[in-house]
Amino acid sequence: MIEEFPEIRNAVRFVWGSGILQYKNKKFEERDKLLVEPAFFEIFSFPFIKGHPGTALDDPGSIVITESAAKKYFGDKNPMGKTMQYFARVDL
Repeated sequence: MIEEFPEIRNAVRFVWGSGILQYKNKKFEERDKLLVEPAFFEIFSFPFIKGHPGTALDDPGSIVITESAAKKYFGDKNPMGKTMQYFARVDL
């Protein structure tokens, strides 16, 4: 669309998803999660507590989570740099 319509300055693809996220031996069945491209944060703004919206999704395995999700998955530990698995196969 961007190439065909000069009026469009930016675009992003996204899809609603669900699945099993796992951190160590804890599994979380998640519904209604949004899977997006890095341009998402160029179009929509969200406050970041840690990290930067411009680089948050540079790595294809990167995720951005809310503060409440961070507490749910990691307790009081810093979530930055931690690895989770998606369906026990894909590292995030």
